[in-house]
Amino acid sequence: MHYTGTLYRNPYEPPSPMLEITQGCTHNACKFCTMYKDVPFRMSPLEWVEEDLQEIAACAPDTRRLQLIGADPFCMSFSRLEGICDLVHQYLPQVKIMTMAARVDNVKNKTVEELRILREKGMAEVNLGVESGDDWTLRRINKGYHAADILEQTRRLDEAGIAYWMTFLNGVAGREHSREHALHSAEIFSQCHPMVVGTGGLTLFPGTPLLEEAEHGD
Repeated sequence: MHYTGTLYRNPYEPPSPMLEITQGCTHNACKFCTMYKDVPFRMSPLEWVEEDLQEIAACAPDTRRLQLIGADPFCMSFSRLEGICDLVHQYLPQVKIMTMAARVDNVKNKTVEELRILREKGMAEVNLGVESGDDWTLRRINKGYHAADILEQTRRLDEAGIAYWMTFLNGVAGREHSREHALHSAEIFSQCHPMVVGTGGLTLFPGTPLLEEAEHGD
């Protein structure tokens, strides 16, 4: 398998093969994150994808669920993702569900009809690293989008029939803004239709701008 670095998977995802289709993160600028700090974004060559599918088919030919791995592989164009779907079905015809991580703004470059086609081809679930529904917090941690974008893009996923998970990062707004972070996130998330809202607690990792701000009392 062409695994090029540390692999991250949804801890709630049922055990299933992992197919890496991108490396790095298209944004790679969130102030709290070091996961892909030194990993330039790139798409896996389709030759790698096909070779890895051949390997999975040899080991687990009856695979019905597949994890497409990368920080936000849903960033890829409709045509690229459709081609990967077709390759998956060529080598793993039993696959019914493909899942992957995504940023909210990954959804914008596809029409609802294109999203529907991807759903019909098995791209059934995306894991959205939303972190907050509060605009102040989203700006502070440099997520690269606004609360209104969360509503707009999840509605498009709803319309296409693609299920999604959402994350809430507790503590990321600091003590002074924690209440607004929680309340505004609840207001936004309650207008969406996620399968799950998962919450985690903030860790200030060495080398992150957020830790530097904390050390300076900001």
